[in-house]
Amino acid sequence: MEPRLLMAWKGKNDDQRIFISYFGGERRWSPQEVRDGGTSVGPALVAGAESHLLFMAWKGKGEDQRIFMEGFGNAWGNQWPLAGAETSFAPAMATIPDPNGQHAIVVVWKGGGSGEQVFATYEATRGRPVISPVRGVFTSTVPALASIFHAPVVDHGFGCGCTGCG
Repeated sequence: MEPRLLMAWKGKNDDQRIFISYFGGERRWSPQEVRDGGTSVGPALVAGAESHLLFMAWKGKGEDQRIFMEGFGNAWGNQWPLAGAETSFAPAMATIPDPNGQHAIVVVWKGGGSGEQVFATYEATRGRPVISPVRGVFTSTVPALASIFHAPVVDHGFGCGCTGCG
């Protein structure tokens, strides 16, 4: 498969539709497509998990604070709400290796309403996920999340003392 990028975004202003566009073969973006569902803040994407090429998660439209997810393999699958998860902002996602040699999706988010507790699930795509508060972690906005497991060790020449520079 040729390398491709996927961009996803919320429509402008009051437009709560979710749009996507692909970048690939001819070094240009495809015409935008509208996905099912909608969001008041914007989606999150994570690549390389399980049998899907990527997953997308988003907060619902307007006052709907549920988090929804959808997977893409050869085509987009059915979307589902992440059971028990509510947020007033967008979620963040990353993958980590699991004990079976697969990659599990980790989703983190700020609690719903005015709640500032950050929550996480490590089994977002596997049946009924276990949701836990991240002890001692609070925010009034969107948390960010990145997997450093896959990061290559590279000497980037800054001599900063990181793993790559020594």
